[in-house]
Amino acid sequence: MNEDWIDFAQQQAPPLVLLVDDREANLKAMETILAPLQVGTRCARSGNEALALTLEHDFALALIDVQMPGMDGYETVTLLRQARKTMQLPVIFVSAIYSGDFHHLKGVEVGAVDFIEKPIVPELLLGKVRIFLDLYRHKKALENGNHFLEQQVAQKTAQLREEIEQRKGTEKTLRSVLGKLEKSNIELSRFAFISSHDLKEPLRTIVSFSQLLQKRCNHLDKEPAEYLLFIIAAARQLEAMIDGLLQFSQIDELGPGDVEVDLERTLRRVLTTMEPQSQAHQLQLTCDPLPVIRGNESQFETLWFHLLDNAFKFHRQLPLKIDIRCEEQDKNWLLRLCDNGIGMDPSQFDNVFLIFKRLHTAEHYPGIGLGLALCRKIVEHHGGEIWLENSPDQGLCACLRLPKENRPQQKKPSGTQGEVTP
Repeated sequence: MNEDWIDFAQQQAPPLVLLVDDREANLKAMETILAPLQVGTRCARSGNEALALTLEHDFALALIDVQMPGMDGYETVTLLRQARKTMQLPVIFVSAIYSGDFHHLKGVEVGAVDFIEKPIVPELLLGKVRIFLDLYRHKKALENGNHFLEQQVAQKTAQLREEIEQRKGTEKTLRSVLGKLEKSNIELSRFAFISSHDLKEPLRTIVSFSQLLQKRCNHLDKEPAEYLLFIIAAARQLEAMIDGLLQFSQIDELGPGDVEVDLERTLRRVLTTMEPQSQAHQLQLTCDPLPVIRGNESQFETLWFHLLDNAFKFHRQLPLKIDIRCEEQDKNWLLRLCDNGIGMDPSQFDNVFLIFKRLHTAEHYPGIGLGLALCRKIVEHHGGEIWLENSPDQGLCACLRLPKENRPQQKKPSGTQGEVTP
């Protein structure tokens, strides 16, 4: 049982019994008889005094003498029945003179529930009073229980309203923050686009005049000539970074697209453009049949290009082996592109997805550190995810989880596992 309800119930006072008789001795006698019941009593010596007490107290039962000076018991009960508070108050008439069926029936007519003749038999009075006290206690228990539940409901309702208001405030704040964040992202993308575009013009000027200076100053010593080469190389690297930043910023602008993209066809198209690298690395590529999904075809070509370019760039031995596996899951396609290259320290698996993050110097491996950042941006823009794992051939595996389109999509029936000619 709820502890609050137990505390609430224990606070309730014992029931009160109203004793009405014009003789003090009779009142004392009834109080003595009722003492074992552990009830409270209030004594009235007239009908008017009884009526006044009912305005001040809530009684469980009234024991009223019929014959009293002024207002008798019948008149007193008649008036009690006219008041809302005492309309249902159980009344037992007690009388030594008014006995017999006539007076019993008259008592019932005015609203009494029982009639006891004097001299009072204590056991009889206790038995009758105990019944009405039990009824009163049950009634009060229900009333108090209802009152307690109403309080609890009101309290919980107030708490829920407060929580709802707090959540509304939190949601309003979140919507405001998200709106500002979205606006900031849009402005940032536009800034990156504009900056990238505007920076290329002075950069081209630097490269052009550096090359002119290189051509017209053939008499320069070796050291100044090398400085010019450094300037040109650095400018070209910066130009590549600006192009990459421009490409990175345009992914969100273009949107994920909503056309059917044949991943196998886009892979073959990219391999065609990378034919010289494939031959130089003696590429041996095996590939599962790949699915058709919905998305942006040019972005998936960019994705394949950078994944393959990394495999070419970080090869360990010839021939370069690339194995592409595709697994159908409940709501996604799981693709794994594994190579037999130099691999990577697992502690760097997350870092390499940061834009312009490089693990090697340009002297050892060319590049600007943008490829995997673009790959993650493209995959996440299509609702997927990408991560790295170590390859069984001591190389590296790029793992992609891409969502299927809304309708069921099967793998291409024409594809077969085996070697793919680039």
